[in-house]
Amino acid sequence: MSEPSGWQLASESVAEASERYLMSTFGYAWTQALVQLAMPQEGDRVLDVACGTGPVARYIAPFVGSTGRVVGLDLNSGMLDTARAMPVPAGVSIEWREGNATALPFPNAGFDVVCCQQGLQFFPDRPAALREMHRVLAPNWAAGFGFTPH
Repeated sequence: MSEPSGWQLASESVAEASERYLMSTFGYAWTQALVQLAMPQEGDRVLDVACGTGPVARYIAPFVGSTGRVVGLDLNSGMLDTARAMPVPAGVSIEWREGNATALPFPNAGFDVVCCQQGLQFFPDRPAALREMHRVLAPNWAAGFGFTPH
């Protein structure tokens, strides 16, 4: 008879387990660090690619306020279901969209901030996903960092 591995999720979904174990252990610290680096401003349009259960979208939403826009996009409907079930900070809204990072369903330059906390490692075509993120990012993104886009 074999011993249980300890990694069994039983009836808990991967999305619920991610929120309960991964995010509570160290994910929220990563989320805070990412948002600090992104420097969102009131009124910004933010895209959170591969948002999973939505911690980045929820954390960044108060920074952009009610005049901003936050969209969380993920390929996995189960992750989005969990994201939708989580409480959203008061006074803001988040749009949850199902979609593929290698073919983002948004117009060129449609966002001021694009974040991707943990998803890039899972994309089958990372260069295509990065091109798409760059495509939907407004051209003034570099100004806050002192960069000149090529």
